[in-house]
Amino acid sequence: MTHPLNGQVLGTLSVAGPSVRLDEPRMHRLAPSLRQAAEELSQAWLSSRLFT
Repeated sequence: MTHPLNGQVLGTLSVAGPSVRLDEPRMHRLAPSLRQAAEELSQAWLSSRLFT
């Protein structure tokens, strides 16, 4: 995730699990949700006292 104003990297998100349940097709299906979560967290960064 990146800072919404300057593009600086703020952190990362990941998804993990056994390969039986998290195969490549499933990872591709989960990618949009993971990207959306990262975007929401980067926006929340601006209003959080924890990151000032």
